Amino acid sequence: MMQKVLIATFMCLFLIELSYSMAISTENQKFLDIVSAFYSMTTAKLHCVIQCMQGNVDQRLSLTDVIANYSQFFQCFNLC
Repeated sequence: MMQKVLIATFMCLFLIELSYSMAISTENQKFLDIVSAFYSMTTAKLHCVIQCMQGNVDQRLSLTDVIANYSQFFQCFNLC
């Protein structure tokens, strides 16, 4: 239960950070794609995508990492 709460909190904070950063960016389509992907994820899938991109769930998955590795994010999303 605690893990689900932590993952949900992470998702909310990540989406807030993502929203703020993308609001001043010209990459609005990437923003919409990533937000859509996050809303469709279960906690298990989010956990899998983070592991795929970072290799370690304890490390923070930064917005810069996701935007810079946009195609990798969706490859991980599809693999999970």
